[in-house]
Amino acid sequence: MVMVESLKANDYFSMLATLLSQHASLEQDSAALHNLSALGIAANRPYEWLGLIDSWLFNAVIDITQQRLGDRTKNRSELESGWAVHRSVIGNFGTDCTFRAGVAKVGLGALPPEERPTQT
Repeated sequence: MVMVESLKANDYFSMLATLLSQHASLEQDSAALHNLSALGIAANRPYEWLGLIDSWLFNAVIDITQQRLGDRTKNRSELESGWAVHRSVIGNFGTDCTFRAGVAKVGLGALPPEERPTQT
């Protein structure tokens, strides 16, 4: 995870485009994938950087997203024996991308089989 967090926008979105081509997406993600495609980020399409303003903007978005993710994962209101437990959504996070990212970052066995990364 440290590697991903240290990437600049161009490298991050290039990696995302590669991963999108290697892993099947869920039907519930079609709206998010459509939005990413409008930004030039899609499976089997090399990410092409558009310029300085885009670089600044996307890097700012990544910084804001990491801050929001950090804030969300620090929420200690639902601790059970020291563990953050969200029973109502365990294993099925829908389209709450911030929650899904938090689980991917710090979750322990909480992803359903279709969302687990494959070992290569």
